[in-house]
Amino acid sequence: MPAPRTTRPRNPATDPEQGGIVKPSWRRRFIAVTALTAAFGLALPALATASTHDSVVAATRSLKGKKIAVLIAGDQNDGGFYEGQVTALKALAKKYKAKLIVIDKVGIGTSQESFDNAARQNPAIILSTGSELLDGFNAVCNNPQYRSIFFMSQAAFPPVCKRAVHFTADDFQSHYLGGVAAALILEAAGKTTAPTLGVVAGPELSFVTDDNKALEEGLKSRIPDAKLNITFTGDFENAALAREAADAFINQGASLLYPYLGGALIAVVEAANTAKVPVLAVAIDGCGIPAPGPQFAGSILFNPAPGFAPMLKSYQSGKLKPGDFKVFGLETKGVGANICNATSEQQKVLDATKQKILNGDIVVKAGGFWKKKDGNWKVRGPAA
Repeated sequence: MPAPRTTRPRNPATDPEQGGIVKPSWRRRFIAVTALTAAFGLALPALATASTHDSVVAATRSLKGKKIAVLIAGDQNDGGFYEGQVTALKALAKKYKAKLIVIDKVGIGTSQESFDNAARQNPAIILSTGSELLDGFNAVCNNPQYRSIFFMSQAAFPPVCKRAVHFTADDFQSHYLGGVAAALILEAAGKTTAPTLGVVAGPELSFVTDDNKALEEGLKSRIPDAKLNITFTGDFENAALAREAADAFINQGASLLYPYLGGALIAVVEAANTAKVPVLAVAIDGCGIPAPGPQFAGSILFNPAPGFAPMLKSYQSGKLKPGDFKVFGLETKGVGANICNATSEQQKVLDATKQKILNGDIVVKAGGFWKKKDGNWKVRGPAA
């Protein structure tokens, strides 16, 4: 799942009934823990206002009895990225006594029709969960007949439709920290002489290459002669192509794998686990999954679900305004990177790196977001 930026990769640990290989016992536990943490475990950060609009903003907005329509590009039962978001939103809808309408498997070319259908159901909020859906989102958001609806989008851009609110996790920061975690994993395994991190990705899109440039930055900050190689299969969901690419990396002696994928992720994890090559989880926390579920060495965390609770809380309080653009960085629980069963020394390095990024002592050159003096968030391209 990923965003130009487009959408973020989905973690697809699907059970056998859905054509996957992972047992539902760990799957339910995994989704429940990550989703409920995202829904209720976060403090409300201050929101940055990108612009004002002539719309009148109510002092408070009750969601009781109201509808929240969420549109996602993937399968709401994917067992990971998308299901985690939907589960978190279901918990929040229950908390606010609202009705959640889920529209999944939204096609990029037909997204406007899907948003139109959602708007006709007269929800209080329409929430889009991916930048690949922005064309349809913006068209419906700008339609005057839907001005009573509050439009919210998880996307890595400030709003194009000025009535909308956008928010995103800082995947640049997460991937840099993930690169440092990868280096620590390689160091612990004694792989410090020109080791290769093999990335299996889907289509060759800008956000994919940008995120992995940040990953490479973090990796080389500790192991300068490390190599990061990417194989683009052209499809986030094609398991056969992903397995072929993973097997090729393993046969070439890759020391670590990172599947930047959706439904095809589990094929790479299976290949890595069989060959005893460590593998990183993408977008959600892969640590602590009991056998025989997939085993990960660490995780790179940039799932947007941690933003749902503070965004809806701010909406209901009346503080969230049209044009707001919020970035959830490493200061946010659920955004960052980890090492499964990290030693105290490894954790100290990760914590110190995280703090240096937050302090501005480390600037991710691949790109990122920055805050102007007036509090507005802006997308930053590659640093000079």
